[in-house]
Amino acid sequence: GGGGGGEGLVFGGVGVGVVSSGDEVVPYYTGGGGDEEVGGDEEDGSSVLPPLPHVPDANTPLLLTTLLHTFPPPSCHPLPLGHPPDSPPSVLTFFRRHLSTPDVDVIVTTGGASVGSHDFVVECLERLGGRRVWGGGGVDLKPGKPTAAVVFGCGESVVDNTNTDTVRTTTTTSTKPPPPPFPSLPKIVLVLPGNPCSCSVTSKLFLLPLVRILLGEDPGV
Repeated sequence: GGGGGGEGLVFGGVGVGVVSSGDEVVPYYTGGGGDEEVGGDEEDGSSVLPPLPHVPDANTPLLLTTLLHTFPPPSCHPLPLGHPPDSPPSVLTFFRRHLSTPDVDVIVTTGGASVGSHDFVVECLERLGGRRVWGGGGVDLKPGKPTAAVVFGCGESVVDNTNTDTVRTTTTTSTKPPPPPFPSLPKIVLVLPGNPCSCSVTSKLFLLPLVRILLGEDPGV
C-alpha cells in the first residue's frame, strides 16, 4: 500500500493476497489431509497422495512465482491467503476477514468464478458490499471468460449484507446500512478462472497490468 507524507507519496509496494477455491483442490504441498508432502515416501516406500477425486493446487504457486519474478520485493508482496471451503458461509467469513487485512491491496482468487452450483465467489463479494466493475457475463476471451473484478471502498457504500440464506435466492437492501466493516479499504478483488491455463493467461492480461498501475508504472510494459 501507499501512504501520503511531506510533499509527495511514498509507496511501500503492492500487497497481493492469493486465494484458491474449490473443494476438489488440495494444497500442492500436502498429502490431502495430513502434513506430509505430496510424493513423500511412506514406510513401505509408497508415495503419499491425496484421496481421489482431487486436483493439486497449481494456481497458487503459479501466481506467487509470477508475481515474485515480475515484481521483485519491495515492489510487490505476494501472500498466500488460503483456501475457503465451497459454501457461502465459509466464503463470506473468509473474505470478511481478509478484506480487513491492511497489508493487502489486491486479492486475486482462482476458481468459483463461473456459473456452476458451487461458483459463488463473486456473489458473496457483492453481498459484502463489493461492486462488480466488469465481468458480469464474462469477458470476451478464451481461455478466461469467467474473469471478473470487484472493488471495495471506491466511493460506494460498503454494507455487510451477509445473510447467507439469501445467497443465490434474493437480494436485500438496507435503508440504514451499518458502519463499513472493512477499515483498510479500498480493495480490489480480481476473480480468475480455476483452470490453470486460463489462470496463467488471465493473470498476465489482468493481474500484472493492475499491479503495474498500482505501482505507478506503464501497464503495457
